[in-house]
Amino acid sequence: MKESGPHSTPVITGAVVLSARNHYRQAHQAFEKHGRATLKKALVSAFGAAIAVASLIIAPSASAAEVGTQDIDCDTWYKKTSPNVGYAKCTGMLPWPLEGAQVKLTCIDPHGKQWLVYGPRKGNGKTSSAKCSTDTNVGIFKVGVNRTRI
Repeated sequence: MKESGPHSTPVITGAVVLSARNHYRQAHQAFEKHGRATLKKALVSAFGAAIAVASLIIAPSASAAEVGTQDIDCDTWYKKTSPNVGYAKCTGMLPWPLEGAQVKLTCIDPHGKQWLVYGPRKGNGKTSSAKCSTDTNVGIFKVGVNRTRI
């Protein structure tokens, strides 16, 4: 088995396929030579080899696991002046559109009523922005970020 790149999936080489065929061929020859009991042992051996080969194919490579452990850094900020705009920007995410981030504003009016406003979903290193209202009496209570992954 070989890997063709740092983040690629394993590729089956001819040697692995030939190894499984050889085990089957040996099991068949053992049956012809020694009978049913030897055939069972040989088939169990061939089956074990097939499971070992399958586990190598199915198991994720270490480099694929490392992709999901990247450090993701998100910054949020807002402008206190009207029109009360909030921002969010994340880096270290998977490429767009696999992963994105959007600003999440908790807005508040003079009576204490709160509501949420979301900005558009943006890709890695792009800034998402949203505003609560053009009303100068409405403010931003909290700025957060909402990350999504497909």
